[in-house]
Amino acid sequence: MPWHQKYTISNKLLLTIREIGESIGKIKTLHLTDTALAKLELNARALSSYASTSIEGNPLPLTDVKRLLKTRQESIRDTEREVLNYNSTLQALFKSVRQNRFKLNIKTLEQVQGQVADGLMDNPSHLWCAASSPRYHSQPTQTRRNCLYPARLKRCASTYRSTHGFCKSKCWEN
Repeated sequence: MPWHQKYTISNKLLLTIREIGESIGKIKTLHLTDTALAKLELNARALSSYASTSIEGNPLPLTDVKRLLKTRQESIRDTEREVLNYNSTLQALFKSVRQNRFKLNIKTLEQVQGQVADGLMDNPSHLWCAASSPRYHSQPTQTRRNCLYPARLKRCASTYRSTHGFCKSKCWEN
């Protein structure tokens, strides 16, 4: 079955594509000073710290996150500690990428989660633990999928379940 385009290449479309190409060329020729680049990095980390922690339920607004990252207060609440932990973890990850030492694997994910949650949990063993090869199964009468843990994680999952009454480990859909 041959493919047929569902659009027409008009002069307006060609002009827009050309303008985009020229704009990209101009951006590539710009040379940022070290100061400007550092400022962009700080703003990007502040925005990332705000967005990622707010997704997790952190109520701090962006203005408070920016203030917190600039002032580094001594006495902080858990919501502020989460933002500071996330930001320092982000800095460490960025440093490892720049030094060409970054490896994305289960160990790295568990370390990142541990750094972000540092000082926020009464019992660090309740941290999220990643299954190296989870097995999923569905039952026709249930709408949610169940996760069967690899042998090395059964203890972690059962400990969390017995303490909190539910499983905290992430079971992602395929």
